[in-house]
Amino acid sequence: MKGAVFIALNDFVETLYGIDRWEAILAEVNPESGGVYTSVQNYDDAEMVALVHAICKQLGVTRAQALGIFGEYLFGVLNTKYPIFTSLQPDFFKFLACVESIVHTEVRKLFSDVKLPLIVPVETGEHKIVLRYESDRQMCELAEGLIHGAAKFYDVTIKMRQGCCYHQGDDHCLIEVMLV
Repeated sequence: MKGAVFIALNDFVETLYGIDRWEAILAEVNPESGGVYTSVQNYDDAEMVALVHAICKQLGVTRAQALGIFGEYLFGVLNTKYPIFTSLQPDFFKFLACVESIVHTEVRKLFSDVKLPLIVPVETGEHKIVLRYESDRQMCELAEGLIHGAAKFYDVTIKMRQGCCYHQGDDHCLIEVMLV
């Protein structure tokens, strides 16, 4: 996983819970990187999993909750760094529909070694979109958090559900996003 995500996780914990909490998480995990990340370097996925596990223990939240709130935060970070994607898509559902075809395509141009999830629309409508999520990391909760972050940015109220999910034994996730 790219260091930019680890840096955002560090900032997320420090901003919302304090540097002491981040230091406690690092002490518990004792990551191979030493907790020092550069944005363009790749780090082992296992390090992210260990950090998320420690965050769950430190904050008393589930993995889904931790990844969800981090995903929402991460959307803001990414959108601040790369506002072109939301400025090109002024509609929430159009933005979600183009994540794979535009956003991930551009990221792959910048970083040929990046390992991104596949997120493609399988059903679209005026008030609903269904996204297929595939990733070896199986972090659909992070994707859901990113979607919530996008909804806040676009000032829409949504609800989500998953009809199938890795965590229920399926080989992919289907994330249904509906306006309310």
